Amino acid sequence: MKKVTQEPMKASILMNQIVQIQKKKIAEHPEEDVEERTKSTKDRKSRDEKIDEEIHAFFKMECVLCNIPFSRFTDVQVHFRKEHKRRGYVVCCGKKLNRPMKLHEHMNVHVNPTKHQCPVCEKWYKTHDSMLMHRKLQHTPVEERKFFCKKCPKRFALAHALTAHMITHMPAEEKKHVCSTCGQAFALATILVQHVRRVHENAHVQVCEICAKVFRCKNIFEKHMLEHNNQLKPTIPCTVCGKMFTYLVAMQRHRRRHNTSGSLECPICQRVAANRQALQEHIKNNHRERKASSVASVGFNSNANYFHHKKNAHPAEHKAEREKRLAQQVFLKPEVKAD
Repeated sequence: MKKVTQEPMKASILMNQIVQIQKKKIAEHPEEDVEERTKSTKDRKSRDEKIDEEIHAFFKMECVLCNIPFSRFTDVQVHFRKEHKRRGYVVCCGKKLNRPMKLHEHMNVHVNPTKHQCPVCEKWYKTHDSMLMHRKLQHTPVEERKFFCKKCPKRFALAHALTAHMITHMPAEEKKHVCSTCGQAFALATILVQHVRRVHENAHVQVCEICAKVFRCKNIFEKHMLEHNNQLKPTIPCTVCGKMFTYLVAMQRHRRRHNTSGSLECPICQRVAANRQALQEHIKNNHRERKASSVASVGFNSNANYFHHKKNAHPAEHKAEREKRLAQQVFLKPEVKAD
């Protein structure tokens, strides 16, 4: 008990010392403090005016419940409080945006999706805070990470990252949240909900219209489309030959090519491949039955080549096939329900 009562005393003494130092600084240089506060206020006001101008040029300001248009977002908020007895918001992409800063952040997703980009790995985020959190978690030097996992060598920069990591060490018998569809068990109810929506309800399924790949994660799909448009720069080098890759997984897969210790023989033609991946590619390119075009008598050894050919050479058939495929997938966003 004695130790517990001493800690608040130390904290209060420290706070009093800080307050006294600040008061002394203001008393010695009062004009500097006034100038600093004035400049900060002007900067904040200028920033808010710029944000206000940009969001009003981009968003349509109206009440989504009674379809009444307004000229300003503040008018929307006043209307909601008066008529609907709740906080006002604007809807975009199925999201309710109830603050100017949220409107501005969402606007940048459409106008400038790479605005908040990590300067280290060039990965981009929707908000500045998300990017800063990423840098803290991923790019803090290992020796500066203060939180240690007791069950493995991993270290973390933030306590909540360690807490999330510890879930991976939870024994299977302690996972109480079981999926009623496939029987897979999870440590948290939130993880189970995400699993059901992503795997069994296809809530986030997206189909690439260029190569027909199916994605269950919106972020990965958006990166994939940037890759098709040559907007995603490869930043990860192979540690052996220096070839650049966009994704770490792709680099690791490529690096296996340099390992020739596991030579394997093709069971069909007895050709020797350097490793398992090279053997799989050899069989795929030389022995697997090619996918035939339904329109022309041309064979293809991959779905990507097949769909790329069909889109360019037979656009009408490609469009019909794509619409049929999309109709079979449930990937549309749910409508925003009025409260």
